[in-house]
Amino acid sequence: MNCKKRKTKANQCSLEEKESCMEKRFGTWAEILDITILIGTLIVLGAWVFGVPLFYRTDGPVLSIFTAISLLVIVGLRLSTRHFHLWPFTANLAFLMIVGGGNISSILMLLSAPAVHINPKSTLVMTSVFTSIGLVFFSIYEILLYLRKTPKSIWILDDILIHLALVPG
Repeated sequence: MNCKKRKTKANQCSLEEKESCMEKRFGTWAEILDITILIGTLIVLGAWVFGVPLFYRTDGPVLSIFTAISLLVIVGLRLSTRHFHLWPFTANLAFLMIVGGGNISSILMLLSAPAVHINPKSTLVMTSVFTSIGLVFFSIYEILLYLRKTPKSIWILDDILIHLALVPG
């Protein structure tokens, strides 16, 4: 129900109506943010593909192509889940594990041989360790949300293992 249309005697919304109004408002803001990130990552990816990365300097921070791909996959999954009701649940888990695994491998490469992978003259820009850690944690968080819509506990490793065992291949 819409909080503006239906009022109680005290000219206030009931608790359920307020929660519904807040959920709709947060859902709208999440949608706007997801679409903004999607457009931004597509622009960044396009710039990298055409060889003119945005705001790129060899001595300054830049959004790497790998970070843009990770963000594009995460936001694409969120929008697909929201708008395509037949979107497969297992695809979300698979893509989020690919994002998490790719960022874990990026962390391991940078920690094992930083001099080899961090070259200021290279056209290839690696994702930073801290950005990769953030993307890994966000992937884990998204996986937890897909496995259990309202996590009651952050320690639901048993649910993760059960769902992974049920996912073929």
